[in-house]
Amino acid sequence: MFARFHLGRPGTAPAFALALILCLAASLHTALAAAPAGPPPIERFFNHPVLSGAKLSPSARYQARDGMAIPALLTLPAGGARKAPLVVLVHGGPYVHGNHWGWNPETQFLASRGYAVLEPDFRGSTGYGDTHFRAGWKQWGLAMQDDIADGARWAIAQGLAGPKRICIAGASYSPIQQAARIKAPLLLAYGDVDRRVPMFHGRKFLDAVKPGNSQVEWIEYQDEGHGWQLPANRVDFWSRVEKFLDRHIGKP
Repeated sequence: MFARFHLGRPGTAPAFALALILCLAASLHTALAAAPAGPPPIERFFNHPVLSGAKLSPSARYQARDGMAIPALLTLPAGGARKAPLVVLVHGGPYVHGNHWGWNPETQFLASRGYAVLEPDFRGSTGYGDTHFRAGWKQWGLAMQDDIADGARWAIAQGLAGPKRICIAGASYSPIQQAARIKAPLLLAYGDVDRRVPMFHGRKFLDAVKPGNSQVEWIEYQDEGHGWQLPANRVDFWSRVEKFLDRHIGKP
């Protein structure tokens, strides 16, 4: 799911849904430089694991409002970012180690199109010690959501992101209880044979959000499960994402 981002808790902000939303990040990546004729085609990111010229930089941390240090990955477009459009890419689970330092075709693709990408390992994420993990217990939509919003604020304060050009995206963390409150433009995508997040979850979410939101786009892949495995579907999905982002946050 992709949605425009508002800096607040789920009562006023879109929470994470199924096919892509956005979040903060704990390690600084720098994206590959675009080819002289323009950015690399989508197929090069999702059909091939490596592109020459990609550069990875050290991890970063920011402080949440209660003082907790939040690790994140931050991917910047070639040449850096100054008040750039920001995609906050939120991992699912949520009790998993969501982000891994290294090549990620999704973040590199977004950076090649001029977006900064923040991927936070909010409280409750594993791999950062028991205190960080336990701090996320019973905090779905509460302190977890604050960690994400605080990451967006951090990126704005650093001069990296424009405050009105932020999108939140993610997967496998459904915000059904807050769906009716989402008023921002929204892109939803589901796989028909997904057993972890069955299609009726997606339909239920769509039914909840659509009556009060005229800017909802729906994508359904009949031959996909929990994530896109077929190259043709990856290219189709990210082509749609590129157009969605360009429409809503790509231009100043």
